[in-house]
Amino acid sequence: MPGIYYVHLKVKKPVKIVCISVEDVIIKSDFMPVFSVLQSDCEFKNITIMGDARTEKDKTNLIEVVNSRVILKDMSISNSSLAAVYGYGKKTDIFIQNCKISECSQSGIVIIHDAKCSIDKSNIISNHESQIQILETDYSNLFIINSQISDGIGCGVKLLNESNMSMENSELSNNRRRN
Repeated sequence: MPGIYYVHLKVKKPVKIVCISVEDVIIKSDFMPVFSVLQSDCEFKNITIMGDARTEKDKTNLIEVVNSRVILKDMSISNSSLAAVYGYGKKTDIFIQNCKISECSQSGIVIIHDAKCSIDKSNIISNHESQIQILETDYSNLFIINSQISDGIGCGVKLLNESNMSMENSELSNNRRRN
């Protein structure tokens, strides 16, 4: 049903949540992740997720993915106090398509510990640390296709150690690196 919801879902089984349009369902974070996906396969489509980026207390990621396969399509994800999307673990495979990820206090997307993330036809814009980052010593993989990564206060993409990135037909521009 259309509306504004405050929810936290811990997902441990396969689930598919598809709304009619991104404007119909708005999920706001009340200082907890909206979706915590643990060892499962999930798809989320046509949802707006909003956090409270101004908080100094109870910081949180909006979508946390741990050793799971998650598809995010046609979504708007914004105003996280940490990252909009956080992926962790060797079995983590995140596919982001036709999404806008913006205005997060730290990064738009963070992947660590051998996670994989593919971004297609999406806008990762105006986040405050790096737009996308791979942290820790690991072998994470990042694939960016037909997307825009721009207007961030920090760097556009931050890769550490043994991580891999492939970028095709995408724009990486107007990101500022702070000292």
